[in-house]
Amino acid sequence: MKKILSLLAASLLLVTMFVSTGCEDDPLVDPVKDAPILDLTSSDLTGGEITFTLSTVSTVSFTLIATPGTDPLNTLRINGVSDLGKLAVTGNSSGIGSNTVLLSGADKSGFAWDVVYTPDAVIGVEDISFSVTDESSLTSNEVSIRITIEDDPGTPIDTTLTGILFNQANPASGTGSLDLDEGKGSGVNSDGEVPRDQAEIRDMGLDCTVAPGDMNWRRQIGSFNGTEIRQVDLTQVENFTFDGVAIKEDIQNAFDTGIVLGSSQVISCSTGNPTATVNHVSQRLVVGDLLVVKKSNTYYLIRVDEVNEDSGPMNTNTDNYVLSIKH
Repeated sequence: MKKILSLLAASLLLVTMFVSTGCEDDPLVDPVKDAPILDLTSSDLTGGEITFTLSTVSTVSFTLIATPGTDPLNTLRINGVSDLGKLAVTGNSSGIGSNTVLLSGADKSGFAWDVVYTPDAVIGVEDISFSVTDESSLTSNEVSIRITIEDDPGTPIDTTLTGILFNQANPASGTGSLDLDEGKGSGVNSDGEVPRDQAEIRDMGLDCTVAPGDMNWRRQIGSFNGTEIRQVDLTQVENFTFDGVAIKEDIQNAFDTGIVLGSSQVISCSTGNPTATVNHVSQRLVVGDLLVVKKSNTYYLIRVDEVNEDSGPMNTNTDNYVLSIKH
């Protein structure tokens, strides 16, 4: 009898445990929420990128399109923009006051903002990114743009030539000046291969304090027809050589940083009187000297390749320079 009562008690206990366990409520499970989505569209960008040279830097336009997930939008995050004044945004009601923009009003239900960004004209790369977060702190995907600014390639040299400038005291007419556009000679007081008003430089003639026949050629050149000459200062232009110059801007830079030259008088050896005052007169030229001549907006680079002096007993003043010219 005791054995039967023990079996009944055990059975009741199992039933009680089953009932109490099986009747418990299922735990609450939070619904899965969708995160917001952010898109960026632009006709200015290719694959989210754009490249400028320094002289072509301009604004970049694009549209940010935010779509909420389950919950309303809360903030827009902007990364990579230190000066928010360079961002002009239309279509937003909240304003751009910081890199984290608190959304309000209709923007919380989604927005399409037209953005215009003005990059600085500085060589380098700017990476800018955007994302949105909703009221459940779920964050969207990140969209980004990359702006690359490169140095200007420069304007290629289109003319390289050789010219011969004769001693101004040469008895032949039409000598003593040189047209740097064509490398053709002309005169100081008369026309030569080209009209003298086309010449940019002139020879300074003779040093009348030196006896004729005793190397009295001054070996100096000066400006002509309103040009300006400067000597290249190699301490200011790194690794500068005539052969290495490939763009016109390098010649202009050599002029801008060049050594300013003074004026000098041309003296008639027959009368001892000055015949002209010449501006921007070089020092006594030697092979390898580099000078830049400016005429309006054109810059000519000159290298002295030869200095040929007439040293014969019957000096005929056929002294001359052989010059290489780039412009």
